[in-house]
Amino acid sequence: MPFYYGSDLKEGILVEVINDFTTETGISVGPLLTWRDRVFAQPGLKTDSFDDLKGGICLRRWFVYSDRLEERIGSQLVRHDAYNTQQMLQMFLRNRCDYIVMNEMEFRFLAQLGSIDPDRYRTELIDAEWPVYLGILKTETALIEAAEVFFTTYKIDVEAMLPGLQRPGL
Repeated sequence: MPFYYGSDLKEGILVEVINDFTTETGISVGPLLTWRDRVFAQPGLKTDSFDDLKGGICLRRWFVYSDRLEERIGSQLVRHDAYNTQQMLQMFLRNRCDYIVMNEMEFRFLAQLGSIDPDRYRTELIDAEWPVYLGILKTETALIEAAEVFFTTYKIDVEAMLPGLQRPGL
């Protein structure tokens, strides 16, 4: 959610970075970010191993999770499905489950909106992560070169950007 949101998807971290890139280069294209799904735990249940996960876990319905997590569902973990991130986070914060797997920035953003300290729930367990490329086509040499030059010096400080984002119309 904090990456882009709003009725016309005109707000969020990606929008800010794309605007900076467009201003600097005159070319509209998005950056490379890392999507990271992290395991968050109720206080007192933090762990650094998937083997230690036991209890209830809130997950998005129809989402696919890592094999190391999926193989524990039904034996060590009881799955509680949610239809969206807000519902999943509400279930977790109301102690309906012990763990939640969620995009790290979405969790931090939604926690911030509720005046909740996200670090209280953070574990070191990463369920999945992958790079996200937006709008760069391999055949567009000038675009690739401009993006490479821009992003060698442009640093995306997501933590600094979160407090300045507009509140979404949930």
